[in-house]
Amino acid sequence: DNERRLTGLHETAKIDQFSHGVASRASSVRIPRQTDDDGYGYFEDRRPSSNCDPYDVTAALVRTVCLDGDDRKLSMMYVPTTCVNN
Repeated sequence: DNERRLTGLHETAKIDQFSHGVASRASSVRIPRQTDDDGYGYFEDRRPSSNCDPYDVTAALVRTVCLDGDDRKLSMMYVPTTCVNN
């Protein structure tokens, strides 16, 4: 239950406020120190509860962060070809 979990206490963000920070466990989105140092890497969205579909959450993050909400950019992404084993 997100309302009970995201209280802003005990290294969690508040449910009604978005925040981000480097190496911050109290933020909504945590950016690891190494990612900040390198300028690339991963980040952690600490808000979704365990009953979320991880694919839907990932799709929403990619659309928001990488595509600026423009799904047309998906057509420009690399699509690997299938590998056929002989």
